[in-house]
Amino acid sequence: MIYTVGRLKVSRIQFNNYDFMRLFLAYLRVNGITFINKDNLRYNLYELYQNKEYKDLFQDFAVKQQIEGNFLDIDYAIQNAVLYGLISAHDCNLNNSKRVILIDENESITIINSYSENYKEKMERLVGEFLDKSINKRDKYYYDGKIKQLKKRKILRNYNA
Repeated sequence: MIYTVGRLKVSRIQFNNYDFMRLFLAYLRVNGITFINKDNLRYNLYELYQNKEYKDLFQDFAVKQQIEGNFLDIDYAIQNAVLYGLISAHDCNLNNSKRVILIDENESITIINSYSENYKEKMERLVGEFLDKSINKRDKYYYDGKIKQLKKRKILRNYNA
């Protein structure tokens, strides 16, 4: 939405980067994921950012370009997630950027139910694709070796119950 205030045009983003990270982490947590790697996440989300179906979800993100490959600038979203207690503030190991998702399954369901059906459906598909790609890459930063169990658990819940 664009509002006009005097001569100044002000834009208001309906689904900002905090909303994205909050809903994304809630869906990950409901699917048994307890860790994220913030460095890998920026590249993995960029792959999904290119899909026009998810344009509404990525309204508030910028793309950074570099020689090794483009990535999504999620630093501000990560900072907000830390500030509001969704993920841990410090890396789990000194050598990587692994963060713990601090919300539990019940909180995750409450977060998911607080969003409109449109955003829930899109995020559910996005997280499903994200999990499938991560399983295919055997990304241990998300799964810790429990890949077979998670493939069966993939988003088959009724959150409105």
